[in-house]
Amino acid sequence: MDRLYQDFYDARLPLELRTVPFGHDFGSRADSIVQMDIARANEPRRGKIERFRIYPGLGNRLDVVDLDGRNRQLVLHVVEQLNAFTTWVRESEVPAGAVVVGRKGNRVEVQHWTSSDERTFLLGQDEQHLFIALLPSAVGSVRDAHAALRPALVDQLCDAGASVTRQGEWFFMSLSSDEQAWIDELARKTIRVVRKTGIADAMGLRRLGRQHVADEVVVVRGIPAPDGDRSERVYVRGAIVHPDHRTVVFKDWRRTIVNNERLEEPVAGVDWID
Repeated sequence: MDRLYQDFYDARLPLELRTVPFGHDFGSRADSIVQMDIARANEPRRGKIERFRIYPGLGNRLDVVDLDGRNRQLVLHVVEQLNAFTTWVRESEVPAGAVVVGRKGNRVEVQHWTSSDERTFLLGQDEQHLFIALLPSAVGSVRDAHAALRPALVDQLCDAGASVTRQGEWFFMSLSSDEQAWIDELARKTIRVVRKTGIADAMGLRRLGRQHVADEVVVVRGIPAPDGDRSERVYVRGAIVHPDHRTVVFKDWRRTIVNNERLEEPVAGVDWID
């Protein structure tokens, strides 16, 4: 694991390589699986600090396939064996269909299985904070990782003349005058505007980590846009706030597109993602 330390050092990213799994003292039964998270702490002299924490598990392979020291990012490839592990959650948080293997007070022990699929992550610093992103496919470079996360629709709209602003995993696209008038009319007369809410929550999209909260969100389903497209569209207006990113403010409506990060299901062993 000396190579892993060196690669993180070369990428200018802080790493704590653990010899025991997270939750070890609580009997999490996770000795075999790869675990990653981002730890935060306040130190008297240094203030708020962050670091990556990685527990490599048993018999697994972790390789940094590319790094960018200037931008403080790297691509981590993980090959893991199929393993069972458990986590402790509140009884109210047990997912539907979960296999419960233990109880202690109001907490429940739930069994999970790791995926035997190879996984590739982009780790780094975005603006002021560290992040972990699970990529939709294997890549060999940091540049390719960025391309894999960027939706094709964003490039299509940019080619058509739209401007784009990004905040974390969200892309906010400017609108044509016709689309701006259309969504303005819908927001006034037809569709409920959700205020001061997480964008992912408004969409019914499961995302790990803290929410990007918008002043106003409109979700359009089944209503044809000016170009005839009936696919779901999400629009935001006002301030978009997230504790890890600079606040952005839009006077007019912006179409909102999420990146291609794989977050349809919880990521085994990854406790903190943004």
